[in-house]
Amino acid sequence: MKLKDIALKYIADKVIKSTQSSGGYNPRIASYGSVNASWLDLTTNERVLQAESNPALRAVLDVLADAEADAIFKIIDLKTGEYVSDEDAEKNPNYKKALDLYRKPNSIESGKNFIRQNSKMFNVWGYAFVMSLSNGFGKFNYKNVETLNVLFSEGVKITLNNNSRLSATEKGELIKNIEYSETIRSRTTTLKDVDLKDLLILSNASILQRAYPLGTSKLTALTEPLTNIKLAYETINKILQSRGIEIVISPETGAGSELQAKLQKTDRESLQKNLSVYGRLKDQINTFISDTPVKVTKISQKMADLMLYPIIMNDLIVIGNAYGIPPSMLRISESGATFNNQETDEKRFYQDTVITNMNERYQSYSNWLGFREDGFDVVPTFDHLPFLQADKKLEAEVNSKKIDSMLKLFMKNLITQNQVLNAVGMPEISNGNRFMYQLGEKELVGLVNVSNNLNTENNE
Repeated sequence: MKLKDIALKYIADKVIKSTQSSGGYNPRIASYGSVNASWLDLTTNERVLQAESNPALRAVLDVLADAEADAIFKIIDLKTGEYVSDEDAEKNPNYKKALDLYRKPNSIESGKNFIRQNSKMFNVWGYAFVMSLSNGFGKFNYKNVETLNVLFSEGVKITLNNNSRLSATEKGELIKNIEYSETIRSRTTTLKDVDLKDLLILSNASILQRAYPLGTSKLTALTEPLTNIKLAYETINKILQSRGIEIVISPETGAGSELQAKLQKTDRESLQKNLSVYGRLKDQINTFISDTPVKVTKISQKMADLMLYPIIMNDLIVIGNAYGIPPSMLRISESGATFNNQETDEKRFYQDTVITNMNERYQSYSNWLGFREDGFDVVPTFDHLPFLQADKKLEAEVNSKKIDSMLKLFMKNLITQNQVLNAVGMPEISNGNRFMYQLGEKELVGLVNVSNNLNTENNE
């Protein structure tokens, strides 16, 4: 084996051993020649450490959480299918109570930070728990809920009954007991038996039986890229500390050399002592001069040759993709990327990932808090975001053309009044299964007025 190859193997072994000694690595090992690869154990609380300390993962989780926190909650009247205006929502005590739960869920957090906390807990663990504090009067629903808090997922312990999940119709038939414990600033809070009605369980999908009834974290499938990023940053740090130069010194045996034998122990010790102050850090000597005739072989590599930053960027894209985030949203520049492409990516990210995630999550909230029992729902909306405004305008133009088209068919006595109303998203009326020739003059005037009002709304 050549001297340079031996030296490179020495450095590789030293880096691997030093990073393994820092802890947090899974004994699962893959062998590549004489160097073993070790991976982070993301089945444990190590995932929490990585979520807070791994810059790539933190960036992904922050982008997703901040985007979800852009939501503005609105009331939908389930009878009409229409949004209730902000002014009318504030006047209705039930609507206001429901919105206040999302705007100020507890004494510490804002509504937006509550969403961020919920998002991170769910995306790191694959499940999240939200606990309510209710006044205990009457049936549990939003009216008697005073606060909402996201629990720390690692503090929840679920004990299942012996009942089969296939025969269970309620949570109580499946879950025997839920315990919770958290320690914040040396203060420990323990709840031995959490009331199931006070707890919302949000869970990711899982194909693992042992995970049931909870989901599995996406981080488990991202072990390799997260480990690579951690090792890449550690390697960069070690290179920066030593300024990237390592050398191998051997006896000079060329023509005219007076040193033909091996380096003696005293010679090696002298060289090592001199080398200890050699380097490019502060107070180190930049140039090494030896009294002993030796051959110096440089084995350092340029940072670019190690491809450390490309490794980080490529693995960041893999992690972002797992969470539905395009590279441009992570501020990763791609060749050929334009402003229009980035705007399209942002729109697609919100439509395919953020809005989908939030709608699904808050459907669970609505079922839990019982909004629909009072004839309304509270939904997250993103129509206020500039890059989604163009879609809203296009939708309005389509709706306007649809109204005109349906009215023309109605005037030709080809469709009924209720068919017109259905087509424009309005509720049917009791006597609406009639054609135009069957309507009186007042009813026709009313229908024209409705049409004009809809077109006006769409054009605003």
